[in-house]
Amino acid sequence: HIDSIPDNFLIVDKDVHLIDWEYAGMQDPHVDIAMFSIYSLYDRAQTDFLIDSYFKGECTLETRMKIYAYMAVAGLLWSNWCEFKLMFGEDFGEYSLKRYKSELFYYLKEKLCVKIIENSDYNKRNNSSSLYAVRDQLKNTYICSADNYFTENVFETVVDDSYYSSVFEQGQTDEWCIKTDDSGVIQAADIGGFDCWVMLGHVFFSEEFSKTFVEILESIYEQPETYDMLWEDIYLNHIDELTMYIKKYKREVIFEFDTLDELREFDHDYITQSCSIIIKEIAKKLDVSESDVIKIKPISDNGTTIGFDFTALEKSYSYNYDTKQLLQK
Repeated sequence: HIDSIPDNFLIVDKDVHLIDWEYAGMQDPHVDIAMFSIYSLYDRAQTDFLIDSYFKGECTLETRMKIYAYMAVAGLLWSNWCEFKLMFGEDFGEYSLKRYKSELFYYLKEKLCVKIIENSDYNKRNNSSSLYAVRDQLKNTYICSADNYFTENVFETVVDDSYYSSVFEQGQTDEWCIKTDDSGVIQAADIGGFDCWVMLGHVFFSEEFSKTFVEILESIYEQPETYDMLWEDIYLNHIDELTMYIKKYKREVIFEFDTLDELREFDHDYITQSCSIIIKEIAKKLDVSESDVIKIKPISDNGTTIGFDFTALEKSYSYNYDTKQLLQK
């Protein structure tokens, strides 16, 4: 079923019916247990009781761990969905925090010796704060972003040198365009370019690279100008001290979704159905289709998103979340 949330169980007299089969498909049935638990906002004890009841006390450790892994992944999925909707003014408040239950990852600490570190500055600073939070753990390390999507396993058990994954972008791009020497060492990266290899996807830090990067990060972290810096900015500012290679992939292996327009390119269902109440209202007010609302870019004020700019039928507009005001530019 895949969407086995409590609201989809219809009880008629003594009969129980599972409705809304929109997302049904060929999938591990244990996903349904995970979805029911996460939408019920169950804690660890309640989830264990659900699992024990379902399996009549005979659930294996492997299956239990798998169900918790499904819960963690589903929680992250719906939390990101809430953040995406927030860009269009639809604030679900505690919903996203409850969906992304960080404690569901803690079983990994107990069973597989995984270390879990939370970044308390994630909503105040840019992604360099995440690396600062784990600076004591950085050695031979993969760095990944939540907005990346991989169509195949790109992670290797043995890696010799630090690298930044890259795909070739044909035509104009606003991504970081990489310049290398003949051996593949990155010499520079500039925002925007034409027909070039761009920074996209995961990164690998060697232990030597990590040591030097952490020393630099610690020396500048408290400086005000560092607050909004990406870790890539810090790397590029010290590129002579930090050797990193380019690692090239086929374009269809790595994807990154920063905007609704990029998501629409990947999943065409979002072209006509944005799943956003605000976009629907804007389309209705302007007497256009949702597919006409394009080039959406957030408007920020002191680090807080307050609205967005967009284009519809070659006219430019802005929308403010607080005032719900739609203005033509």
